[in-house]
Amino acid sequence: MARSRKNNLTVSPQLIPATEADSDFAYGIKKSAIEKYVCKTWGWDEVFQREYHQRHWRCENMRIITVDGARVGTLTVIKRSHDIFVESIYIHPDHQSRGIGTKLMQDIVDEAGDTTVRLSVLKANPAIRLYERLGFTMAGETANHYQMERLPTE
Repeated sequence: MARSRKNNLTVSPQLIPATEADSDFAYGIKKSAIEKYVCKTWGWDEVFQREYHQRHWRCENMRIITVDGARVGTLTVIKRSHDIFVESIYIHPDHQSRGIGTKLMQDIVDEAGDTTVRLSVLKANPAIRLYERLGFTMAGETANHYQMERLPTE
């Protein structure tokens, strides 16, 4: 089945707080959004991924991304004393390339004001181009991830 992709976002994404009941949804979105990049990096081990999710699942800073009432992804942002850390943004592949991620990341940058925004992204993930378009630069790297940051504009 071919996926329809739109270049322009016609509806603004909405964010609603995640609850404990959203754990399975969050896992499913993460898997659908980045499984192929995890496979390129380490290989996907379903048992390991499920156990990791269960051990690390936290809903406190997570928001469910909705568009037109449909749940399409998750966004986890942690506001720390010295920066804002985008822990994750996962959008279901059927809703990618529609401007949802761009809009949400631009909103984070705009709201950050004079605070640095940081994130970590798998080297195999093409979302790196989105972050670069939004002014993020490489701040470091590990064997599998780039650490990126967007410094405040003067």
